[in-house]
Amino acid sequence: MPQILCFAGGITVLAIALLSPLEGLSKPLLSVHMVQHILLIAVAPPLLVLGKPEVAWLWALPERRRRGLARNGPMRAALTFLSPCARPIPAAMIHMATLWIWHSPTLFDAALASDRLHWLEHVLFFGTALLFWRGVIKARSGREGAAAALIACFVTLLQSGLLSALLSFAREALYHAPDTASWGLSALEDQQLAGAIMSLPMCGIYLVTGLLMAFRLVTPPGRERRKPLPVSPPDLLKQSS
Repeated sequence: MPQILCFAGGITVLAIALLSPLEGLSKPLLSVHMVQHILLIAVAPPLLVLGKPEVAWLWALPERRRRGLARNGPMRAALTFLSPCARPIPAAMIHMATLWIWHSPTLFDAALASDRLHWLEHVLFFGTALLFWRGVIKARSGREGAAAALIACFVTLLQSGLLSALLSFAREALYHAPDTASWGLSALEDQQLAGAIMSLPMCGIYLVTGLLMAFRLVTPPGRERRKPLPVSPPDLLKQSS
């Protein structure tokens, strides 16, 4: 039941980010664009990973199809090639590189002017975020994996904080928003608001996740259950007497 709720929640967040008025408002307002990015990067992906949709999809296929996928040479080769990228630290690096590249002024303005580039930006943000959250959430079970996930969360938190600070404290607008004046904001004010939105909820999510991983590391491993004695206590008393 929790997995179903997480999956449904992730799909709902995706619908809000892409099919609600946020999509239209994200072009004139950078602050709304940032809200959309937070939903696509830090809210929907972890919910979908926790929902484990791949398990349901595989079991929904006929048994022959499942066996065919398992024996598919190109698919197995692709998964083998991508598996190192799904580890927490490499996934964090790929995800943050994608964020920084797409937030460069030239590419960001081009994405606002072109619907195709805008949707490509969404796909890459969401795809690399899925990779990151899958690596972090799947690694929490072991202590070594939790340590790697903690480092990945710290790196992502640091990079997100730097990017939000760049937006918030810049002396001039970095992007050419087409129509912020009609919303009562200058381009610089809209950019500063976007930086604040990015720093508070987005960095907060990474911080909480990192603290959970740190708690996993400092928690001592569970004590092994005591094995029952091969002889019951009354029998031991009899033997000693």
